[in-house]
Amino acid sequence: MIDTKSKFSEIVHNVVYSMIIILSIIFFLIRSCKSNIGIFLDKINSVAAKISFSEINKKREILSCSQNSNIEENSDDSKIAHSDFHEKKSKKKLCKIFEVQLGNSGIKCGNFYVKNKTGKKIDFDKYLSKSPKFKANNNKPVILIYHTHTSERYMTKDDGTFPEDFYARTQDNSKNVVAIGEEIVKTLKKKGINAIHEKTIHDYPSYNGSYSRSAKTIMNCLKENPEIQILIDIHRDSMGENKTGKIKPTFRTKNGKKAAQIMFVSGCGINKSMKFPLWEKNLTLALNLQSVCEKNFPGFTRELIIKNSKYNQQLSTGAILIEVGSDMNTVEESKLSAQMLGESLAAFFKKFSK
Repeated sequence: MIDTKSKFSEIVHNVVYSMIIILSIIFFLIRSCKSNIGIFLDKINSVAAKISFSEINKKREILSCSQNSNIEENSDDSKIAHSDFHEKKSKKKLCKIFEVQLGNSGIKCGNFYVKNKTGKKIDFDKYLSKSPKFKANNNKPVILIYHTHTSERYMTKDDGTFPEDFYARTQDNSKNVVAIGEEIVKTLKKKGINAIHEKTIHDYPSYNGSYSRSAKTIMNCLKENPEIQILIDIHRDSMGENKTGKIKPTFRTKNGKKAAQIMFVSGCGINKSMKFPLWEKNLTLALNLQSVCEKNFPGFTRELIIKNSKYNQQLSTGAILIEVGSDMNTVEESKLSAQMLGESLAAFFKKFSK
């Protein structure tokens, strides 16, 4: 007679042993696949970095970047493939552009407004009442204009629409923020202020790490030109979405010309763990410069943004980030704003120079 209990135990033992073997195989396969996938992805990234703008555009293999607010320092975590976009060749659906004049919300400070996003109470009038101090120097450059996100581009047409496949980045310096920096420096020099325009590309082939790369550029410039006292990182903003429409911050000059509004962004180190003790001097500079801009050209500026970020402003007591218009403003509108910013910046520097 068969020993049923013994037979059953043997079956259970075999099943358990088989499961252990199967699970072990699966475990090692997963580990092996994970390692190979990592190597595979690394190779893809390496190849992608070598693909030219024209090749990406031709194949339409573009990774979309939703900016919404281009001032986010943490936006460096977004990975973007760059492409030049030829507007006249587009046959895509046209999306709506909304022209608006911003600048009347937040905390009133002098002749403009501030949006405090730090979560802490700050006496902005106190910092506005302080006077930044500069040392005049007619021979050496005293102002540095540079771009952390160098390829941020603008529209070339002003017809109230944009193609849904519009790609707001380009290395064509006649269409991106480099053109704006050129106009600022040109205006400063006409006003007798010596300035440097640093055109180094920091956001290509990788958008990730742009701020780290621009920090190196800043340090090299300061080492070669120790007389520099003001550092301005020129960007352009991006607001809205294709589906609902995008925002174009605009105002009219006294002679009726259309120009892009500008927005000052100041980092804050009120939280000591950030190790950013220079933020108060930078804020004093930003507030006073915005006051001069708004006095010279009422309606020119949007609300100043202050946030718990550094934006490389920890590298100097005279550092500012300025957004000139958005991706929906045209190059010409933004150049006009650059001229007005240059005029105001020159007047500001002379006003507070010894």
